[in-house]
Amino acid sequence: GTSSMADIGSKISTEIVFRCSNLESKDLFSKSDPFLVVSKIVEHGTPIPVSKTEVRKNDLNPIWKPVFLSVQQVGSKDSPVIIECSDFNSNGKHSLIGKVQKSLSDLEKLHLAGQGINFSLPTGAGQNKVLKSQLFVDKFTETV
Repeated sequence: GTSSMADIGSKISTEIVFRCSNLESKDLFSKSDPFLVVSKIVEHGTPIPVSKTEVRKNDLNPIWKPVFLSVQQVGSKDSPVIIECSDFNSNGKHSLIGKVQKSLSDLEKLHLAGQGINFSLPTGAGQNKVLKSQLFVDKFTETV
């Protein structure tokens, strides 16, 4: 029973507090109701959602409650995850406000640097439009 570092690594849980600034309003008469979904990238398949925040009503600079991600859920600390910010609609047709693709390591670096990362939106022609809205990591704590 020697415990390897790999075992410990997969049990690490990361507490992350996300915040956004300058989100675009997707609704005509009110501000967006944004929420985030973190998805793990699977080879040859659709990304699988592993975590989701609550919806912040009428908030273009939202701060969400902490999300907890285990390294196991996303693969590894260097596996890229997709973080999507969407505008909640009660009919279930949520509109994508923007998305970023970063690993947990990248998010930790952003947190340490106190920097935001710009969201981008896929446009029709396989291009990405970089937006002025940004995602910040206000907290990044690892616990075993």
